[in-house]
Amino acid sequence: MKQKIIDLGVDLNKTLGAAVSGGADSMALLHCLRALNIHLKVYHMEHGIRGQASIDDMEFVQKQCEMLGVECVVKRVDVPKLAEEKGVSVETAARLARYEFLDSADVEFIATAHHLDDLAETVLMNLVRGSGLNGLCGIPERRGRYIRPMIDISRAQIEEYAEKHGIEYRHDATNDDTAYTRNYIRKKILPGLKEINSSAAENIARTAKLLREDERALSDAAESAACIETGGEEVLVDTEVLMQQPSAIRKRIIRLAIARRFDLVDVENVHIDSVLRLVENGESGKRVDLKYSLFACLSYGKLVIGKPTKKKYNYSLAELKNQGRFEAGGFCFESEVLSAEDIIEFSQNAEYFDEQTVNGSVLRNRQEGDYIVPLGMKGSKRLSDYLSDRKVPLHRRDSLLVLAKDGEVFWVVGVGVSETSRIRNSRSIIKINYREKLI
Repeated sequence: MKQKIIDLGVDLNKTLGAAVSGGADSMALLHCLRALNIHLKVYHMEHGIRGQASIDDMEFVQKQCEMLGVECVVKRVDVPKLAEEKGVSVETAARLARYEFLDSADVEFIATAHHLDDLAETVLMNLVRGSGLNGLCGIPERRGRYIRPMIDISRAQIEEYAEKHGIEYRHDATNDDTAYTRNYIRKKILPGLKEINSSAAENIARTAKLLREDERALSDAAESAACIETGGEEVLVDTEVLMQQPSAIRKRIIRLAIARRFDLVDVENVHIDSVLRLVENGESGKRVDLKYSLFACLSYGKLVIGKPTKKKYNYSLAELKNQGRFEAGGFCFESEVLSAEDIIEFSQNAEYFDEQTVNGSVLRNRQEGDYIVPLGMKGSKRLSDYLSDRKVPLHRRDSLLVLAKDGEVFWVVGVGVSETSRIRNSRSIIKINYREKLI
């Protein structure tokens, strides 16, 4: 055990966290770690699923830790209520609550008691759900701060160890309820497979390890494609580079893009496939909706994945002030009047306008009928055509701010100004500095 946790990156001179439920697996883990004479901190979540029995589990773990001289951190969560509020299964709610609790732990690493049979069950569960390759890789020895030093040890070996060393533990009756998917696989499916081959769990675990190597190579290839751009509210993928990749790499690029910008890793294959069909068909302007309120669309050779913004047509945000500071549409503005004799120093995030022309105009979102005379031109254009010429993506247009009077647009903030409002000789000038508002 000592060499295993060292190999997993743990510094034995620092406190190691351990997730302990009170069952045979986690109590055996606690016993093994305690024998290493390292500083431990135990984390236990009382989930409220079994009423008094859950409370008894909590008190058992607390008592065992006290006897061993190990600090015990407890969190109580009403998981059934949480499941109802989130509209998810009790299993899912318990997992979410448990990792939210453990993620907040003030230790570098947390050891969990996952073992070989857990890995095999996870692979089977993901297989029947139609998971991709990543799901068939099962449970890794290490993911981030979480380590699983017993992942190569079977449940039978752990129970034998607990009996040999007289380790006390609690039995969770919910583990016997085959209404839960994992329990059904544990009680019904895996034993049947072991009748065919007694080493079924070991063989599934071995296959998962091989698949994990393949997954790592494919993920590295997706990274190497270097076609993902992040930084704004959306994530962009270069479609030309994307379509040059094999199908398996394309899917990973989409998943990687979503994970990198939105920290989501469980987007379903059906949504990934719908995004790729969108790219393959080249349907610019069409939008597909994904999980977690995300959307995907094509815009000027880029696949855009983001969260929709509410349309704001005809919404007047602020009247232009000739002097002073004001806010509108997520921006801070600062305006001042200059004379024609003042020296104009053009810079980023600053625009200059003829005062007489723009006086009385408002900052608002675009509306039907808007038009603009593009800088350097004589005739007017519909604002929508102007935005197309400037290659402003469709999904961003509704959130743009424009400086306008009636239907004439003098400035599209962050995009360009009009010919009509350009500064003229012997006329006073309005200078407007602008920046995005910091929340």
